[in-house]
Amino acid sequence: MLVGWALVLTGVACLVYIAYCGRRNGRALAAARARHDKLGRKERLARLRHRDFPAFCLEVNNLRAQRNEKPIPVELLRRVQFNLMYTIDED
Repeated sequence: MLVGWALVLTGVACLVYIAYCGRRNGRALAAARARHDKLGRKERLARLRHRDFPAFCLEVNNLRAQRNEKPIPVELLRRVQFNLMYTIDED
């Protein structure tokens, strides 16, 4: 009888540990996915800046609209089009 209860308690402890690790790994996975998505957006903007400037302007101003910021005029973006230090998606 004692062995049976020991097995039940061990099983419950294992399930609690698995749930804890799954939650922790889920948060780490979400953070890694967010970093990956951010890098992907930056890379896409960098490519658009040189290949399709009107689409770049539209994308930048759409990102700013999502963050409730004022749009950047196209003339200002044109001045920094070839500046490699320029970043739109700065946190």
